[in-house]
This record gives sequence, C-alpha cells and structure tokens, in this order.
Amino acid sequence: MRLRSHSEPSFSADEFRDRIVYWPLFIVLLVSAVLVICRASPIGPDFAYVLIGTPLLLLVLIIAAVPAAMRIPRLARGGRWQCAASYAVLPSVVLVNIVGPLAYLRACDMVGDLIHFEIMRDTYIASIEHLPDGHTPKLVVFNWGGMIWSSAGVIYDQSDEVTLPPEQQSPAWLKRAGKTELGCGDYSVTSVGGHFYLAAFPC
Repeated sequence: MRLRSHSEPSFSADEFRDRIVYWPLFIVLLVSAVLVICRASPIGPDFAYVLIGTPLLLLVLIIAAVPAAMRIPRLARGGRWQCAASYAVLPSVVLVNIVGPLAYLRACDMVGDLIHFEIMRDTYIASIEHLPDGHTPKLVVFNWGGMIWSSAGVIYDQSDEVTLPPEQQSPAWLKRAGKTELGCGDYSVTSVGGHFYLAAFPC
C-alpha cells in the first residue's frame, strides 16, 4: 500500500466524483465584493486603504490559490476536469493580477465608484441646483479625497468641455477649471450621464 506524502494535497469525496468545487469561486467573489464595497465607502480613496487594505486583500487571494493550484495537475491526470476547472478559478485570477495587476483592481474600483456616485447623485444635484444662476455653464468638482499625489471624485460639467483636448477648451472654461483639481492637468474622466463624470486627478 502506497502511503501519501505529507506534501501531497488531500482530496474530498466530491473531487473523486468530479464535481464542481465552489469554495475557490466563493473566495474570488468575496474578495472582489470587499474591494468594491470598500471602494464605494468613504475609505475608498484613503491612503491607508489603498496602500495597506488593498494589498492585504490581494494577499488573501494568493494564499488561497496555493492549495487550489496544487490540486489541479492530479485532478487533470485523473480526468476529473470539472473539479480541476473549478480549482483553476483562483490561480487564474491571481495570474491575471500578476500579468496586469491594475486591470483587476481598476475593475473593482470602477464598480465601487459607480455605486458611490449613485448613492450620492441626489446630493450632488441638490448642490448644483443651489449654485447662483450666474454660474453657467456650471462646472463643479466633488473631490472624494485620496493621497498627496492623487485623488478621485466627480465632475459636473454642463458644457462637457472636460472631455475635449486642451486646445479645444474655451478660455473661460480653462480659467474656471484652473481653480479646481482640473488645474492639475493630466486628469482622466469617465462619463456616467447627465453631464456627470467620474474623475481621477494627479493631485
């Protein structure tokens, strides 16, 4: 009788029946959900969360992916393809983060930012409506905060000039924008409708 080495992973009855194992997918969904929820909360752009919280959450994925990856070769050799594929979910997500780490994080951040914006939309609209009538077309920046070298927030630009290259933006718009975070230049915006834009500022 062959004794199993301590280095070899143990297998459940479900694995030998070639059934889908759900815990790897659950961990991916859980970590992704926590990333989205944290980003949608007030701590989203904060220094501590970005430099400490986010790496810790990614570390959870990496640690959980190790035992999952160890099972895949033996399962594949045994023809248990459904089980092998379900275990491959975690290592695949980790591999994506290694090859292009910003893609996964940016996707989670975008979903979180959209949720944050939708929660605050009515508050932003009320603030804009209370501006003096002389401020037309209206341009307002709602900064969510961030770090010394970058921040995030929402822009309301009634003229939509924020999407134009600098040479096509009017002098009046540039003057008003220069008094806000838009004056830092090299910002990025994503339209969310109604003259609103999610924005990232290099300041």
